[in-house]
Amino acid sequence: MIQIYPKFIPTDVIDEFLKNVDWSLEKPFPNKQTNLSFICPIKNKINKRAKELGNVINVELLIYRENAFSHRHIDDYEFTGDYDWVMTGILMMTDPEEYEGGELLFNDLGIKTKCPKGTYITFPAGPNSTDYYHSVNKVISGQRNVLVYRYTK
Repeated sequence: MIQIYPKFIPTDVIDEFLKNVDWSLEKPFPNKQTNLSFICPIKNKINKRAKELGNVINVELLIYRENAFSHRHIDDYEFTGDYDWVMTGILMMTDPEEYEGGELLFNDLGIKTKCPKGTYITFPAGPNSTDYYHSVNKVISGQRNVLVYRYTK
């Protein structure tokens, strides 16, 4: 089930976080997606609120610049370690007015969303999450930043 938590994190906390990101740690995203990059791991005060919803194993900042997008997929990547990825959380770090395009789509459910900064979205992950295929439309202009959280059992 998709859960949307509006105003999950105050925008001033997000702005402070983004000011303090070490952007020199940014790397290209591994799936050959143009202009999509990430910084991982992310450790910060923001994670405290997300951890109230479950066991967070990993947090990364995804940076979508012009022409960046995410292919249709479910969150079932093979990471090394002894854990089962069961839920994903996405914290919107930029307001919709800051970028054009970049909508989050839940393809098979017909859901298309572009939420305000501070909104948190959770949905099932793992091999049994095939109802939750999702993608991100191409960013036409601006920059879309999100924190992605991986939850385990």
